[in-house]
Amino acid sequence: MTKKIKVLIVDDHHETRENLYRMLELDNELEAVAHASTGVQALDMARLYEPDVVLMDVHMPGVDGVAASQAILRAVPQTKIIMMSGQSDTDYQWGSMLVGASEFLTKPFTAKELVNCIRSVCAV
Repeated sequence: MTKKIKVLIVDDHHETRENLYRMLELDNELEAVAHASTGVQALDMARLYEPDVVLMDVHMPGVDGVAASQAILRAVPQTKIIMMSGQSDTDYQWGSMLVGASEFLTKPFTAKELVNCIRSVCAV
């Protein structure tokens, strides 16, 4: 049995977190180990679970996804961050990459696009 890729889901919308969880369930090599609805919760969950990948929404109340990603990468540097946003604004994309995100997905995306993205960042 191969080691599963551990994924932390971070989004302030419950429905989005549930949809992402369902997408991950379609692939037996991926495991959603935890979820968070805020940047502060995301940092706590990342420290606790040490996920291989964090799916991070850019726009969240309080600590936004970019700042939370930066903190996570300081605390758990081996983690890969995939930023997600409903806007494909290049400023968000560049800001995400500057703090260390590995990839940027524009919502909505398919389960296949998500799985391929996760596998791609983990293969590096």
